[in-house]
Amino acid sequence: MLKRWDHYLPSEKLQCRVYKRVPPQVRGQVWLRLLNIDQVKARNAGKYQEMKEAALVSSRDIMQIDLDINWTFRSHSMFWDRYGVRQRALFHVLAAYSVYDTEEGYCQGTSEIAAIVLMFLPEEDASWALAQLMTDDRHAMHGFFVPGFQKLLRFQAHHERVLERALPDLRKHMDEEQMSTGIYTPKWFLQCFLGRIPFSLTLKLWDAYILDGARVLTATGSAS
Repeated sequence: MLKRWDHYLPSEKLQCRVYKRVPPQVRGQVWLRLLNIDQVKARNAGKYQEMKEAALVSSRDIMQIDLDINWTFRSHSMFWDRYGVRQRALFHVLAAYSVYDTEEGYCQGTSEIAAIVLMFLPEEDASWALAQLMTDDRHAMHGFFVPGFQKLLRFQAHHERVLERALPDLRKHMDEEQMSTGIYTPKWFLQCFLGRIPFSLTLKLWDAYILDGARVLTATGSAS
């Protein structure tokens, strides 16, 4: 399929295989193609290095980024070492994005998103993958993090309607116990379940999310 990507991309067969699970040895290649990273890099040749350098001079978020990366995926071997290779790459990706998207800058929560793509992509590719996840129409994660969190509120409202319609007894019990959906849904939707399910299942879900975008979140929230 990778050798005949243009042939398989729109096919149901590719979708079925991605939903089954992308083999870990080719996950980076698949994510890179699904997010159109090569095309984005070609349109922005040299820009990543420029953003890294600009961030060190002008980003207001550098200190917070440096603090947060030390707590990002610390149970994963790639991010164990303070200022190790992957921690430094994560710092560069987040710093560059903070000047790429000046409306959002850096928001706590994006570090885990950047980290999971860094597990399978080299630094510059991971930087553009983060930009694609935030800004392309299929994923549009930017809307979760801008001031007001309007997209998060819409997804939470959808989840509550699903509870009322599909699981009324559970919803009644939650109301009796004063259990708000706002307690658990932010981490579901802001980061597509990162840190909320076993890691092997996280990767399987992210394969589907990279392919299909936000509709995976609403479908998963509905199934839950």
